[in-house]
Amino acid sequence: MKVSAITCPKCGAPSKLNGTDLLFMCERCETLHDIEENTSRMIEYEVVRPDNEDDRTQYLPVWKLKSEFTVNSSQSDGFWSSIYRTDDAGKRELNIFIPAWDTDPTSFRSWAINLTTKKWNYRMGGRIGRHKRVPATVSRKQAHELADFVVVTIEAEKPGTMQYLDYSLKILDSSVVYIPQTI
Repeated sequence: MKVSAITCPKCGAPSKLNGTDLLFMCERCETLHDIEENTSRMIEYEVVRPDNEDDRTQYLPVWKLKSEFTVNSSQSDGFWSSIYRTDDAGKRELNIFIPAWDTDPTSFRSWAINLTTKKWNYRMGGRIGRHKRVPATVSRKQAHELADFVVVTIEAEKPGTMQYLDYSLKILDSSVVYIPQTI
């Protein structure tokens, strides 16, 4: 594992950057930054409060992409998802969740679809504190590119047969949610 020194862009505190992690959290001001193309940018983040926390608790990074999804035209035998809230112009608001840690394709798909489609109730306000933050290996840019995969997969797996889909997907905002997991 390669560790590099970095200075927090917000408070100037020295910090250590794990070579595989595309995000770093300042230990002093607790801001989160993404490292992309040799520049850093502050990222908003939330931490899910765990039901039970112990020494085995670690935090998984997930990109939360607030997006606008519009179906321009489509043809299918079956039903469209009910996960979208539609406004009068036919635009649908959708939070797309992209797992950001290193995982196999089957687990990635399962996490992404379940977090995006399920009405999951989570309590915010947790703190990572002394616990392990699993390295993020998916960049913000990659998460934006994977959002199309998640939306099309959700639609393609509905009962019936999708024959044609012309849509637009606009990412409005990106943030990170840290989900606790006990190993």
